[in-house]
Amino acid sequence: MSITQRYAGMLRRNAGEWDKREMPVQAECVRQAARHMEKREQALAAEIAALRTALRFYARGEHYHLDESEEFDTVSGEPPNWLMSGREDSATMVENGQVAKFALEGVAVNWIDGDEDETPQPLDTEVSCAA
Repeated sequence: MSITQRYAGMLRRNAGEWDKREMPVQAECVRQAARHMEKREQALAAEIAALRTALRFYARGEHYHLDESEEFDTVSGEPPNWLMSGREDSATMVENGQVAKFALEGVAVNWIDGDEDETPQPLDTEVSCAA
């Protein structure tokens, strides 16, 4: 049982006390608060599950398919999770999914590169039920 569920249960018990005092408006307000908390918790859990699913896609390297005739190797001066084409006529670079894997493993990613903070910013079209 989550903290939210426990708190919602407490609110419902308090609503029962308001009912005993014949104060239905207060009782209904407390019940609505409990329902709202539970719905919000469910929405957050669903969002987290969807984000984890997306991260797994990247962590498993399913977001790219390399041509077998093209060899990829790490890039000098770049983090080891960046792979670059070995062909001289190609500038293709691919992140191998390590960032997503770190997120799933709970490992913090250092987005600071020298003096620059390269932390990815939210998309203009991004939505979250947490906001």
